[in-house]
Amino acid sequence: MPGGSQEPTPSMAQSLSCFLLGIGTTYLYYYWRHVCKRPRLVSAPCFRFFLESRCHVVNDVYRPTFWCLEGRLQTILRVLLLSKPLVSYRNEIISTADGGQISLDWTDSGDSSCFPDGSKRPTIIFLPGLTGNSRQTYILHLVRQASGDGYRSVVFNNRGFGCEKLLTPRTFCAANTEDLSLVVGHVRSLYPAAPLLAVGVSLGGMMLLNYLATTGNDSPLCAAVCISSPWNVFVSTQSLEQPLNYFLFNSTLTGGLKKTVRKCVSQIILHIVYISI
Repeated sequence: MPGGSQEPTPSMAQSLSCFLLGIGTTYLYYYWRHVCKRPRLVSAPCFRFFLESRCHVVNDVYRPTFWCLEGRLQTILRVLLLSKPLVSYRNEIISTADGGQISLDWTDSGDSSCFPDGSKRPTIIFLPGLTGNSRQTYILHLVRQASGDGYRSVVFNNRGFGCEKLLTPRTFCAANTEDLSLVVGHVRSLYPAAPLLAVGVSLGGMMLLNYLATTGNDSPLCAAVCISSPWNVFVSTQSLEQPLNYFLFNSTLTGGLKKTVRKCVSQIILHIVYISI
């Protein structure tokens, strides 16, 4: 009818179906040909052989979620599809040589059938990312997985990021491993017969890598894993300053740091006033 909406003709519907089929076929080709790949290992030959022979997952083809295969989109959806597993911690506060304090959150896995002897139960130290703590969702998921496998977990909260107050004019730095060394030594002294491992995420991974580089063969850790840690922090910083990444990520990171600085400054001022009184 004149002036009415035009109904799709069979040829139009057929063209649309062919177009959608072409898009789907192209996406499938791209996914299977360019996205699904084996992990790329960068290591010395001996360590590479060790990984390929002992960690069979590195030989498998990685197939990301079919409908969410881009890193930035995965990061955004993780926030939107947030889930917080229930984890019960026991808290411990340890003191530092300069008058500070560090909060450790433990899960003991006392009902572990794999490692019933608590003195020999493997213990994992978890290091959260920038401004993170034991309540971050990614840490909760890691701790729950470790508990399910029978491991003891302890989350290392940087100064001022656990339940404790910040008592010093310093908090954390990826290049400074003094507090991590203290925590590793403390956990080791509690369970000297238990294998000790560590997992660091983002900034926590950078700190862990620096610790391993500093201690070398003298490290009491028998294994360590670093997740999503910048290999070149300067290149990563430049990437975060790009318009899209700044909007999606850097603005949130900056906001978290500003909030942390305001909280820590307030705590220090109150502590100084309390001492003065």
